[in-house]
Amino acid sequence: MTHTVEGGSGISGAHEDFDVFFQRTYPRMRARALLLWRHREEAEDAVQEAYAELFRYWDRVSRYEAPEAWAYKVMTQRLNRARRTWFRQHALEIQPPPTASVEETSEARQVLDALGGLPDRQRQVLVLHCLQGMPQQEIAELLDIKRSSVAGSLRKARGRLGRELGLPVGELPGGGDALMPLSSDLRRGGTAPSRDPLNSLLRQAENWLTAACGSDEDAR
Repeated sequence: MTHTVEGGSGISGAHEDFDVFFQRTYPRMRARALLLWRHREEAEDAVQEAYAELFRYWDRVSRYEAPEAWAYKVMTQRLNRARRTWFRQHALEIQPPPTASVEETSEARQVLDALGGLPDRQRQVLVLHCLQGMPQQEIAELLDIKRSSVAGSLRKARGRLGRELGLPVGELPGGGDALMPLSSDLRRGGTAPSRDPLNSLLRQAENWLTAACGSDEDAR
């Protein structure tokens, strides 16, 4: 099994002691964690957990071509979980619009918190497609990525957000989750349908946020 990571060393871990490996790779791993997540404590905790896991499986992982890639993957997984937890625990600091009911505000904040917990790329693609109505090909050109990457990010974002918001989610034949039903125009890369349940929730949250921003005298 081979693992590679951009910027990683080509030195095989099979001939390297764990302490030497740690000293050699820790500064770069820590720097990458801080690039991914600016909250220093969470970033450094994720790095420490990655190396603790690496130490636990060092006899096996040290035989990989690039053990640093294995540690990097574990670090990003830990960081993603910490990031989602942070977004769930820190509500958006904005006063609700005066005309919004308690139920509307609660629902909007739930959607915004779930949206904030998505990885950056998934959140970008979801907003551009579902709220701005951009076709997948235009999103791919805007973000300078492949259209297939846009489609994959959109599918993952819909599935994860659907689970968070209690919408029906089904398992895809090839593995993974997808919000059900997924309309034909979404599969073809068209704009989001008006009756799509997730799109409706996103639109309601956007309207709530727009009204809140419009009534924010401090921001004005």
